[in-house]
Amino acid sequence: GHLLGLLVSKVILTAICRSSGQVGGLFAPSLFMGATIGGIFGRGLRDYAWSLPLALGTFTPFSVPATYAVAGMAACMASICGVPLTAVVLLLELAG
Repeated sequence: GHLLGLLVSKVILTAICRSSGQVGGLFAPSLFMGATIGGIFGRGLRDYAWSLPLALGTFTPFSVPATYAVAGMAACMASICGVPLTAVVLLLELAG
């Protein structure tokens, strides 16, 4: 609920800021949007698809939602800023 609202408002406000000619980057908004999308995906897996590994006969659970948030940050930054290798290296350094 709240994450989706934050994502929609951030996309709209970033688009307004970029189209108006105001000073505002794409780096931080891309990280925020990627973390939000990854967090929504990770929470969806945790909350709604937790029984899927058991049904397939594996006992490997899904990772925590924060892991999906970091992966979403790297993917969104790579696609928006056009720097895939830099995004991966930066987020590996950020996540430790």
